[in-house]
Amino acid sequence: MLKESWELLCIRVTNQLSSDEVAAFNPALQLYFTTVEVIETNFNKLSAANRPVKKIVAYYKGWGAAKATKEEADNLYLDIHVCIRAWVILTTNL
Repeated sequence: MLKESWELLCIRVTNQLSSDEVAAFNPALQLYFTTVEVIETNFNKLSAANRPVKKIVAYYKGWGAAKATKEEADNLYLDIHVCIRAWVILTTNL
């Protein structure tokens, strides 16, 4: 990494940015440490979208699929909530 790039990263800390600069990152992909943070953020973003939210229930098929735990199903949830223009990211090629 170039020294200039490193210096730029060092000053791009949220508490050192103006509110307009922070707001510019709102549509960006964000990473979180815990699943609880992800669920909370997803809920807040869907609520803020001010659009109808649809609950989509998973349909598992195949031998033993209905009894599979979330971990056995590659962390797929039994249901997800989405709305028009919501971003959905698949982390595994299904």
